[in-house]
Amino acid sequence: MAEEVKQGAFVIRKIHSAYLVSVLENVVFVNPIPGVKPIGGCAIVASTMQMVGNAKLLLHRPEDACGFLMDYYRELGWQIEIAD
Repeated sequence: MAEEVKQGAFVIRKIHSAYLVSVLENVVFVNPIPGVKPIGGCAIVASTMQMVGNAKLLLHRPEDACGFLMDYYRELGWQIEIAD
């Protein structure tokens, strides 16, 4: 029987920025959502958030990685939306 892969995705928003956060097992991918804020700095922010998210998961090794990151970003003031 195949092992279930833990994955999830959600959108974080703050002011005029929005990022898609995808979690596959214990690996985080953060990407700016095109058209929300047209500045080149979004890619740098996304890359930094991805590194920090992966470090948090590596250090804490939560059972529910997606839920853990949702709580983390919520504490930082981001609005959370479940991605379709």
